[in-house]
Amino acid sequence: MRKLLTNSDKILIVALLFLALASFWVIPGVGKQGRIVLIEQNSELVKKLPLDKETTVEVEGHLGTTVVKIEGGKARIVSSPCPKKLCVRMGFISKAGEIVVCVPNKVVVRIKGGKEIDAVTR
Repeated sequence: MRKLLTNSDKILIVALLFLALASFWVIPGVGKQGRIVLIEQNSELVKKLPLDKETTVEVEGHLGTTVVKIEGGKARIVSSPCPKKLCVRMGFISKAGEIVVCVPNKVVVRIKGGKEIDAVTR
């Protein structure tokens, strides 16, 4: 009977898992507390707000008004006219790089922090 996983396969799996976990410490800015909330509608920046200031913003989209609330250092979509309300159920975001999207209404709420990497070139 033939083995399903050889020793080389096991070593490869462990190495890949180690590299995946190590990447969280290599990429700076990911997972750190954010400072700025960017609200976009149809790929255009609508509002840029500090995460530490409590406020409510209404954004007009294709289907109607999406309401974004910032409180306690967190942001979330409170209400939206989209049919399934997945964006509302996403809850709060607060760390740099986190994002909530209302696809039908084309509204994006993004947290931006200190150091972020968009791309690396050589």
